[in-house]
Amino acid sequence: MFRLGWGTVLTAVTVLGCSDALGGFELYVIDYQAHPRPSNIMALFGYAMLGFGVVQFERSRNKGRRLPGRMEASIFAFGASTPLLVFLIIPVVRADGFSLASKSTTVAYALADLAVM
Repeated sequence: MFRLGWGTVLTAVTVLGCSDALGGFELYVIDYQAHPRPSNIMALFGYAMLGFGVVQFERSRNKGRRLPGRMEASIFAFGASTPLLVFLIIPVVRADGFSLASKSTTVAYALADLAVM
């Protein structure tokens, strides 16, 4: 099951759900305000696992084919990168009210979203 990518994707989604639960606990129960929070690190790890699982899934699904969907995926990713850069990354990097840790966490989430796409 893990060889085909399904197990890795399932584990990644579980890690992402646990990071959301941990984030709620950090904010509403213990009032943890430092950045990056442990839930952020756990979520970024979940994104990495999700990307790895999707790559495993794609490789097992398209054995023997040459460039099955990579061209379409790269066109979509480059198209999505422009609004992501213009509306999220550049304004956050230029903002003065955020700490370096907050900026880097926000940019890491944006890049993780783009990588998963």
